[in-house]
Amino acid sequence: MVTRDWSGWSIGSGIRIWGVGRKITKRLALHGIQTVQELRTAHAPTLRSEFGVVMEKTQRELQEISCIALEEHVPDKQQIVNSRSFGKPVTELAVIQDALSVFVANGTAKLRAQNGQAALLQVFLQTNRFKPEQPQYNPCMAVPLPQPTNDSLVINRWVQHVAGLLWRDGYNYKKAGIMLGDISPISMVQGDLLEPQANGGNRLMKAIDGLNSRFGRGTVKVSTGGMRKEWGMRQERKSPNYTTDWSEVPVV
Repeated sequence: MVTRDWSGWSIGSGIRIWGVGRKITKRLALHGIQTVQELRTAHAPTLRSEFGVVMEKTQRELQEISCIALEEHVPDKQQIVNSRSFGKPVTELAVIQDALSVFVANGTAKLRAQNGQAALLQVFLQTNRFKPEQPQYNPCMAVPLPQPTNDSLVINRWVQHVAGLLWRDGYNYKKAGIMLGDISPISMVQGDLLEPQANGGNRLMKAIDGLNSRFGRGTVKVSTGGMRKEWGMRQERKSPNYTTDWSEVPVV
């Protein structure tokens, strides 16, 4: 292995080191460290005590000792939240339910992607807290599901029911969302005599995920989701989705 000679490289002027700015460069100079080579060979415990563990890791990297461990496994999420602020105030339950159906589709897709199932559902609505002159109402309800599931249709039925319970007329709703919690692997499914497993639903969800993965998110969705445009965010200045949506690819 070829060893690089760093003795002629001055820190700050000849070469920039990630995480070593002007102030730290001056502090290093006070300890007699002005070149990269001097930083590489400095007393490691002193570096750690004076500059912290990050500087010690920087020294090790300069010594060609990797300190960045590759994360082979990303831990599964314990909660999945899907929510959005509306582009304009919403005053109709049907519009809220339409938005919540979209949130369910997105949330359950993430749930299935990690091979998980949720046993707890939370639904919340919010008015605009930045307009205190308007009536305020911010309800939230958590519901334990009869059995863990990642089925969009099952969860959506519960969401629509809870939304109806939370709804109150006379308010300008600014935001809504859902939270899927108490998540466990689907391998931990426990049978229930009163709630038999819906294998057909599992096959349907796999088919929906496959089509949406191939043709774009939202290609196949619940009939109550995404049909109303009143709740969408303002996107007049949004850049086209050239790389993710075939319909937005420019035609030459």
